[in-house]
Amino acid sequence: MQKDLLIDIHTHLPAPKPGAIISCGPDAMPVSDTFPGQMYAVGIHPWDISPSGVDEELKQRLYLMAEREDVAAIGECGIDMSHPGAAPLYEQLLTFKTHIELSERVGKPLIIHCVKAWDSVIALRKEYAPSQRWLIHGFRGKPQVLEMLFKAGIDISYGEKFNPESVAATPADRLFAETDESELSINDIIATLGAVNPEATTTRIAQNVRGLLAR
Repeated sequence: MQKDLLIDIHTHLPAPKPGAIISCGPDAMPVSDTFPGQMYAVGIHPWDISPSGVDEELKQRLYLMAEREDVAAIGECGIDMSHPGAAPLYEQLLTFKTHIELSERVGKPLIIHCVKAWDSVIALRKEYAPSQRWLIHGFRGKPQVLEMLFKAGIDISYGEKFNPESVAATPADRLFAETDESELSINDIIATLGAVNPEATTTRIAQNVRGLLAR
């Protein structure tokens, strides 16, 4: 099954992208089987939330897309406190909570975009006590933040840019990698992580992805 071959937990690069989970908005999902074997994540990015929130039609489409067999995860979704023109925090929180509840309902992990909102994400993790795993994508923070996230039961993924001290402090079973929008291949990114942490190997990361997606 395609899930067994996944190593790139998050990308916005166009399909076909074997070995990767492509992140899409609910209104941009390809028709099923357009690219056989391709896996996706579906979610409403915090940058795409209007000041008045998300309209009901888009929410309903999100719920519909989340049920598809080729959707491996929910997201990316989350909170961004620094993006110009970002929706009010209240609307971001409402939309994030919608994704949390959807993740639990369909039994798929949550891929999170978080900028300067670590405390909010950790507080929601404690509030919901979810059964599904949560993963912060594109983590660039310091080891102190990394430790807070790990203690809260939240996983992280590294992309092209990262804090070497955090990568070095990441246990083998918590290592994930992504291309996001990078021009580097996932193998190149894993190689740069491996130069800092020898546990960052393609085999180890593929094993971790299988564990993340296990249902």
